[in-house]
Amino acid sequence: MPGPRAGGAGARLWARATYFGGTMAAYRLTGEPRYLAYAESWAEKHDYGLAGGVATRHADSHNAGQVYLDIHAVRGGEERIAAIEASLHRMVHTDRPEKDDDWWWVDALHMAMPPMARLGALRGDSAYWAKMYALYDHTKRVRGGGLAAQHQHLAPAVRAPAITRSSAPHSPRRPRSAGSPRGPRDPRRGAPPAIHHHHAVQGSTRSAQAALIMHQLAWTNKQCASSLVGEAR
Repeated sequence: MPGPRAGGAGARLWARATYFGGTMAAYRLTGEPRYLAYAESWAEKHDYGLAGGVATRHADSHNAGQVYLDIHAVRGGEERIAAIEASLHRMVHTDRPEKDDDWWWVDALHMAMPPMARLGALRGDSAYWAKMYALYDHTKRVRGGGLAAQHQHLAPAVRAPAITRSSAPHSPRRPRSAGSPRGPRDPRRGAPPAIHHHHAVQGSTRSAQAALIMHQLAWTNKQCASSLVGEAR
């Protein structure tokens, strides 16, 4: 089933949520109040809600919850995290909790793992971490034969949607990350390191990072060589 569309520049879906996650990271680093105010204005515009409502199981929608959790950590107010908590609580406890195949593209690990990890810590409920790992493991090993290519530690683009439209207005189509779930936030953020396969996830993430660097270097070298050949002609 296709996910929610990215929408306009102010939408609450994955692209803008990722941007405002970076805004909140900048706020934590600098203490600049304008960053916090900007993120809050975006969250308030959408009433701290999720695209598709609390019944959604789609990671694109859950990405906004990371920003809401960031703001909640600063401002408090349970209403700020009510929607993301209700949605993930359904997945973990009441709405087919045995269903582990919701994350069928690698970006989902960046978008949905952190709010699960953080809510588990916030509520002292390890079921969030167990569910998070079950979803992650299914994505890595089962979905489409497993999105992780064991020989190169990267998720092949052929097994995941490779193209999406940016949320920025009038922007061209661009590839979504198909190589590594690593992003502005650690996907395990909030989960204690001693439990729920922390080391396995950490090892996979580090392997993917190393493989991605080598892949990018090889691609860069190839482009440089092509340019030199073109100039020689």
